[in-house]
Amino acid sequence: MIGLVLGAALVVPVLVGIGWWWRSRGQGRRVRRVAVAVGVAVGVLASQVLAVAGAAAVVNRELGFYPTWDALVSAADDGDPLAGMGGGASSGETLNQAEIARIAKDGWAPHPVQPAAGNGTYRDYLVNGGKAKTKQKVIAWMPPGYEKNDKAKDLPVVLVLGGAYVTTDFAANGLHFGDEAAQLVRDRKVPPFVALFPEINIKLPNDTECVDYPGGPQAYSWLAHDVPTWAVKTLGVAPTGPKWSVIGWSLGGYCAAKLHVNNPREFGAGASIQGFYAPIPDGSTGALALDLARNPELRHTSDVAWMLQHRPPANTKLLVMSSQADPQSWPQTSTFLNATRGIPGIRPLLIDGQGHTLNSWRKTLPTVLPYLLGTS
Repeated sequence: MIGLVLGAALVVPVLVGIGWWWRSRGQGRRVRRVAVAVGVAVGVLASQVLAVAGAAAVVNRELGFYPTWDALVSAADDGDPLAGMGGGASSGETLNQAEIARIAKDGWAPHPVQPAAGNGTYRDYLVNGGKAKTKQKVIAWMPPGYEKNDKAKDLPVVLVLGGAYVTTDFAANGLHFGDEAAQLVRDRKVPPFVALFPEINIKLPNDTECVDYPGGPQAYSWLAHDVPTWAVKTLGVAPTGPKWSVIGWSLGGYCAAKLHVNNPREFGAGASIQGFYAPIPDGSTGALALDLARNPELRHTSDVAWMLQHRPPANTKLLVMSSQADPQSWPQTSTFLNATRGIPGIRPLLIDGQGHTLNSWRKTLPTVLPYLLGTS
């Protein structure tokens, strides 16, 4: 397909140049030269547009960002970015010294992008992970009525995890989480709660796949231990247990499922939105493939289906969302659901026509948040 697109991109300027030459045959030599030059320039421009559009269509077809025109138009109207999956973080998406100083001044700082008035507030924190030995940003959403409170008074917590290379800022801002959650609180569909957006990409540009690498980054311990320990101490939220749950999208969906299934006493429920259920080693994951092959315990505890089959939690509460229109998550989701058929506590949420975007994740929040917070 890509070869066809590139071939068309090469042919277009030639055909356009010939057409302009043919139309100018009866005119002077200089006029003909100008006409041909203009024709070729127009053709080259048209070919570049064709090449870019064709390549985008190929990528979209392979990765399933927007499976239908309606999905694309809806995303454009809503300002939804193209999934945010490609490439490493740019300088604007990583912590810089100015941002560190801004947050460190008072221990936290208002997030630059806030929900609409009355929909709670975002705060930026810097968290030192004692177990993971990393310092990362965590965004906390405080619900309506708690905007100025230092402590969250034993409120329940939802951990919100973005995808690979989807930073905390991108997830909080693109998801419009505060606006969606505040409406659910006002409608009494969920109780007031605190949402935490911890950075999951702790070793950019490498993808750590929510795994504790032997002798390397401790991405899983950062989420399972360091963030909850900090939140209970600093924000005064409820202790880990039934009042804690976790939702994630794409790579974050895998992390969410793994956190609940491996640590059910700390995370009472989980929701995997267009996620997968075992690590996917590639060129960005370093020695992960070798580590998994050499370490059976690491391999087993990193495979959510294996854990449910061999070490199931006493009370599994795991929501699994995907769409057949999403080639990134559907193959693993369907395999996972088949492998865990008959295991209680797994709830499929299959939605037609949803591409692999934050827009698809946002649409699930009115269903998923009541599920996680025990009101549905």
